[in-house]
Amino acid sequence: GYFRAAPMALRDTPSACPALWRWLRCPPAELRLDLVLASGQAFRWRETSPGAWTGVLGDRVWTLRQERDRLWYTVYGEETPGPETDRILRDYFQLDVGLAALYRAWGAADPLFCQAAGAGLWLSGPLCQRHSTRHHRGNGC
Repeated sequence: GYFRAAPMALRDTPSACPALWRWLRCPPAELRLDLVLASGQAFRWRETSPGAWTGVLGDRVWTLRQERDRLWYTVYGEETPGPETDRILRDYFQLDVGLAALYRAWGAADPLFCQAAGAGLWLSGPLCQRHSTRHHRGNGC
């Protein structure tokens, strides 16, 4: 025979067990989980309930949820998440890069960038603000 592990009980929301959740400040202009994790480029993640994404990062299982300017997360097998898990998540999503500022600079340098951004590539947030009235396509510019 073979060993079959029992299914893991997932925590879908911070209210389910508040002491086991932590959040990072992360505005949607910097990261949108619904676009990034569903894009086909992030293979280890799946939406386990509406707005809750569960996947493997490093040697741990994580559940993430984004609400307004907060990126909530819980790590299974950890008693309580803390500064080390914050660092892992910030590194994984490159949250210290300042994506919104890069998009503005790229949009100013190349107006076609806004059209590509509007096509639903890996992009999120209020991109290319000076072109937004001409090229608005939902989530992009």
